[in-house]
Order: sequence, then C-alpha cells, then structure tokens
Amino acid sequence: TKDGGECLAPDFEFCAAVVGPLGREEYLAALGTFKLEDAFPDINPNYYGFRVDPFEPNRVWFMSRSTATHTGPLLGKPPTGKKLSLP
Repeated sequence: TKDGGECLAPDFEFCAAVVGPLGREEYLAALGTFKLEDAFPDINPNYYGFRVDPFEPNRVWFMSRSTATHTGPLLGKPPTGKKLSLP
C-alpha cells in the first residue's frame, strides 16, 4: 500500500478465491514482491458500492474496477504502455 500498510487494521485478513486467508503482515510482504505501483504508477482501484453485511455487521462488502497504465517494469519485463481495466 502507498502508506506501508497503515490503512490496514491490525487484524486485517485478505481472502480471495484461490488465496488466503493471509494476515496483515503476510499480505503486505506478498504485495511488496510485485512492485505494482512501480509498474502502474497511475493505478486507481475505483472502489464503489460499499455496504454493511446485514448478517455480520462488522463486515463490509464493496466492488472495484481498477484502471492503470503499464509504464514501468513488471517482474523483469519492460513497460508496454497498455492501459488496463479490471475486471
């Protein structure tokens, strides 16, 4: 993260379809190996649709549609200049 993980709660947990759960420190270590902000300096996650889970009020759901331009090296590969939008 741009703030070195300060934005993440001490009990932060990352879960995805095929990854996780990862605790805060494990997540930050994994994220740091990709250097995504070097490869995509204009990355914007565009978070939206925040809502509180009606059954678990301490859980918040949201969506994102990230946009970025590949202007820096990524995993040893040169920049392509391509724009991306996920998903």
